[in-house]
Amino acid sequence: MAWYAFHGYNNNKAVNVSSFDAAELSTLGMHGYATQALAESHPNSVNVFQAPVVNAAIDDANNARDVASAPGNAAKAVAGGAESAILSPLTKWLGQSNIWLRGAEIIAGLMILYIGLKAVTAPPGATAGQIAQQSAKHTVKNVRRVVIHR
Repeated sequence: MAWYAFHGYNNNKAVNVSSFDAAELSTLGMHGYATQALAESHPNSVNVFQAPVVNAAIDDANNARDVASAPGNAAKAVAGGAESAILSPLTKWLGQSNIWLRGAEIIAGLMILYIGLKAVTAPPGATAGQIAQQSAKHTVKNVRRVVIHR
């Protein structure tokens, strides 16, 4: 946990952010401090590209403070912070189109590899249709054997 202050944000008051938010802010070049007074005496400048991350960090810190200050809600605040720290990076990662494109490329590559290995291990003179038919018969025979013997 570290204290961060930003010019023109949160009424120029420092916020005590989670370690996840602190890591995000640090990657953007923001400086965190050990105390609220130090952070407020050295506020960070925010450009237009950093603003969404700064706003999210301030909202997270203020929500955590409000939940934790309510009687009996300290455990909820801890659980909410843990959930946020686990799910937020995961959903951000899965929401990127790159990851789905790479997954499709891997599946297509494995299919091409499988077809190539089938072609190399096929008997000489066999056509693609014959290989597919032989493979299907072999699969059906194995399934029948497993299902009937159980």
